[in-house]
Amino acid sequence: MKTLLNICWIACILLTVGCKTPTQITSMEIEDSVRTYLPILQGDKQDIIVKVKNTGKTALKIEDVLPSCACTDAKILNNLIPPGKTGYIQMKFDSNKNIGYAGVYTTIVANTPQKYHTLFFEINVVPDANKTLDYEEIYRDNLMSNKFYLREANKGKSLDKNYVTY
Repeated sequence: MKTLLNICWIACILLTVGCKTPTQITSMEIEDSVRTYLPILQGDKQDIIVKVKNTGKTALKIEDVLPSCACTDAKILNNLIPPGKTGYIQMKFDSNKNIGYAGVYTTIVANTPQKYHTLFFEINVVPDANKTLDYEEIYRDNLMSNKFYLREANKGKSLDKNYVTY
């Protein structure tokens, strides 16, 4: 029984040591690593497809994709890319909580000498004109709901007019 236990123990050690293979280094190329997209309405989503080519002699392993903003989701479609072949990363930018200029850096971690590669995209998010009140509409609504702002110049009484005289 003791001999069988020792044999199992030695076999486990040999299997564990034998499974460790060094990661082979390769090279990669990101198509259009700096991008500018057309403006989108707030609340819309921008689909982004990133093309990654293995330019090395061994398999390219994309370990992780890390966008700098929580507004962007990333999904690795091909995490193991053979030499000379192309893989894709799918990203989706959600403009729901953004307005104005948005620039997002994305770090791609791979088995290359550099290890970390950067992709950058920028986009402008504009508010929907049908849902956003302009200054005059906000001012009018404020005056209508708070009539105490309308005062007669000398007496301090409310007016039924949409303007104040001084």
